[in-house]
Amino acid sequence: MTTSLKDAPIGKPLVVVGVHHEGLARELAKLGIEPGRELIRLEEEVALVQPVRLRGPWGEVILSANMAAGLVVHLDDGRIVPLMEMNPGEKGHLEGVTCLPGSALAETYRTLGLHENDPVQFDRRLPSMEYVTLVNRKSRISLPGGMAAKLWGESGGQKMQFAATGAGKEFALGKILGGPRSRERIKGMGLVIGDKLVLEAVKPAETICLTKKDPVAVATPGNLRFWLPPKAAALLTVRLKSTDPDAGTSPSTEDGGT
Repeated sequence: MTTSLKDAPIGKPLVVVGVHHEGLARELAKLGIEPGRELIRLEEEVALVQPVRLRGPWGEVILSANMAAGLVVHLDDGRIVPLMEMNPGEKGHLEGVTCLPGSALAETYRTLGLHENDPVQFDRRLPSMEYVTLVNRKSRISLPGGMAAKLWGESGGQKMQFAATGAGKEFALGKILGGPRSRERIKGMGLVIGDKLVLEAVKPAETICLTKKDPVAVATPGNLRFWLPPKAAALLTVRLKSTDPDAGTSPSTEDGGT
């Protein structure tokens, strides 16, 4: 029986059957993920699913957990690893992405200046934080760190993320990064393009909430590990390695397919 990687069992040997998106198939092929390749879906590692700070030729960026999950890096020592598995100070270049080329996540990478083959240095993982923010000098809200990283605009004449601004400096909101859900959540907090924000303080968050949007962790027998956004994982079809491919069937309504 075939199923999507998103719905595949954890810890069982799998074989790639196909990738149902031409652009995603090209990106995954760069990492050697093609029909016939063996995979295994991993347990989520909560410690790794958190925001990170990254440095490159475009400067410094802060990536939410889902942003970081879509990037794979070729380290200077020859290893290929997911960005979220890098250690502080490690260097390399961006090897590829595991998101859909036309997705909101891909557009976010372009906005932040993240391009394939760019040299990068991993700074550190960031604890879960809240950004206490004054909006238009009238109201005060508290933004989760991942949300603050998705606010793109200008401060002091420079384009940057709100999460990278200094306390007390005015930030003009020019764009909301991410997909429809992220934009709706941010707009639901009363933020709109053109708002003037001032960061007042950064404090530890009270809770860490991992939602259904958390990435799918995968490894190959060659020990390549990477994460796929849920939408991408849903487009990658796999079967159990022990299953005879001639006996496999496409997902049906009865077994959870559409």
